[in-house]
Amino acid sequence: MNEHETGRREDGGMENGSERTMAGLRKGIQAFFDVDDVTIGFWGSAWSGREVVTVEDRVVSSKRSLRFVSEHEFLHAGRTYRLVFRVISLLRGEMRIELYRDGQLIDSDQVSSNQLGIDPQTGEFSWRRLLWKLAPYFVIGMVTGAAGAFLVDLLTGG
Repeated sequence: MNEHETGRREDGGMENGSERTMAGLRKGIQAFFDVDDVTIGFWGSAWSGREVVTVEDRVVSSKRSLRFVSEHEFLHAGRTYRLVFRVISLLRGEMRIELYRDGQLIDSDQVSSNQLGIDPQTGEFSWRRLLWKLAPYFVIGMVTGAAGAFLVDLLTGG
C-alpha cells in the first residue's frame, strides 16, 4: 500500500512527488492513482458536490454528494475497485482519498488545502492575504442579505 501526504507547490497548487493530487477552492480536488497499468482519476467540486471517477479518461462513476464520506465502486478488468473520499476536517481543509482493489487498500492520498492567510512562497501568515481571500465571501453575503431584505420588504408590502 502507498500512503502519501500532499504538500503545497509554489504556485499554490498541491503536489505529492510522483503522485498527482491537486486541491483548491475554485478547481476542486483532483487525485490520480497509477495502479494495474491504468490511471484512476478522481475529481470533486467543493461548490456543487459533484464527484467523478475515471479510468483512463473514461467515466466509471459520477454522483453528487455533500457528505463527509463518499464511496464510488466500479469494475475494471474483472476486478472490483472502490474509491473512498473523506473530509477529515473542514476547518483545516483536510481530505483523504483511499483506493481499494477487491476489498484491499492499495493506495491513498491525504491533502490539506487550507490556504487562507498563508503565503505559498514563504509559508507565513499574512493578514492582507487572509482579508483578500475572504473579501469575495463578504461581498456575496452582503448581496444575499440585501436581496433577502428587498424580497421580504416586497412581499410584506412595506
